[in-house]
Amino acid sequence: YSDFGPLNCVPDLPQVARALAARMPAGARLVASVIGRVCPWEVAVYAARRDWRRLRVRFADDFVPVPLDGRTVWTHYYTPQAFTEIFEDAGFARVSLRALAVVVPPPYLEHVARRNPRAIARLQAIEDAIADWPGVRALGDHFLIVLARI
Repeated sequence: YSDFGPLNCVPDLPQVARALAARMPAGARLVASVIGRVCPWEVAVYAARRDWRRLRVRFADDFVPVPLDGRTVWTHYYTPQAFTEIFEDAGFARVSLRALAVVVPPPYLEHVARRNPRAIARLQAIEDAIADWPGVRALGDHFLIVLARI
C-alpha cells in the first residue's frame, strides 16, 4: 500500500515496479494513491491567482521541485495511463482506478471543507458516483489505483 504519492518521488519508478513484482506473489495486490497530472481544483486556484508558472507544474514531463513544510520534494506527476504502463511492463495488471479529490477539494484546501461541511458532503456523494468513470478517473489531486501481480 502506498498512500499520498511517495511513488511520485522515486527517481526510477520502473525499477521500483520491477522490484515489487519480484517480491510479490502472483495475484497479490498493490494499492497506490498517486498524485495525478490534472487536478481541476489546482487549475482553478492557480488560474484565479494568475500564477501560470505554478499552474503548469503538474504538466512537466520530468521531476519538478515542490515545496513541502519548508523543504523541497522532487516530484513527477503521472497520468493514470503512464503509471499503469510502467507497472504493466513489470508484470502487473490494472484491477481498478478512480479519481480522488476531483469534485471534493484536495487536502490542502481543507480550510474550505471545514467551513462548508454540508456542501462537501454533497460533493463527496457526487464524487463517489462518478470517480471511476472513464475520463473522470484521470482527473483529481490523486488517483487510487489497484494493480495485481500477474
